[in-house]
Amino acid sequence: MISSLLVSILLSTSVTYAMPTNVSALDARGFFDKLTGNDIIIGYRWVDQNQAAAEINRYGTLRAIPATDGEKELLEGAYLSPSLDLRPDGLPSDYWECKITANDKLFLKQPMLLISDVEKVKRNTGAITNYISAHGISNTDIQKAILFSEHRYTGGKTGYQMLIPPLYLEKSHYYSERKSGWGTNSLGIRAQCYQFGCPVRESRNAEWGKWPISGWPKDSEMATRTPKLFQGTSETFAFRKLRTLPSV
Repeated sequence: MISSLLVSILLSTSVTYAMPTNVSALDARGFFDKLTGNDIIIGYRWVDQNQAAAEINRYGTLRAIPATDGEKELLEGAYLSPSLDLRPDGLPSDYWECKITANDKLFLKQPMLLISDVEKVKRNTGAITNYISAHGISNTDIQKAILFSEHRYTGGKTGYQMLIPPLYLEKSHYYSERKSGWGTNSLGIRAQCYQFGCPVRESRNAEWGKWPISGWPKDSEMATRTPKLFQGTSETFAFRKLRTLPSV
């Protein structure tokens, strides 16, 4: 009897402290796998706890936090990968993982473009905007364009990355003094960050390969890989090892 009671207490305590900020204890184990209404998973992002995770978790959406020099291969905005198994290279081990969803009715009708030869335009704003214009997106819609490009991840894996432009990101309170641009959450973007190792249910990949992305390779079944380049990863992820989350 005592043993059973002790186990119950330990389990409830573990779930309570392992959950992300602003997620109730009852919802902690199911939050990351639960989609509501027209929500779809659009990707994953890794952020610094002090400068980003607390703000994202507080407001429940992505913020217009300037991209780091290391990740800003295209334009300003939020860079996402399609899978938890594709972690950007060079990030500190204490960065938090964020699962990002959006309203599919709003998100999927925006202009989307794969920059097929990113090495020719990487970190060159003029060349990137010219590329966008040359591929059928009008000058007035450039700021709306959701961009994709090949990217090399930790462990030498090659996959894709997605860039959500500032137009769809709310103003950051941490970086309010910096004029990097921001907009409104017009796409119904939701975000929640959690410490690496937080237990989650099976985490599905974002299905970029099913989206109306101009220039997307026809032989690519999933956004997480191309058959010729990507060293495959599992399409679902088992429960992760339990770790305690600090207060934010």
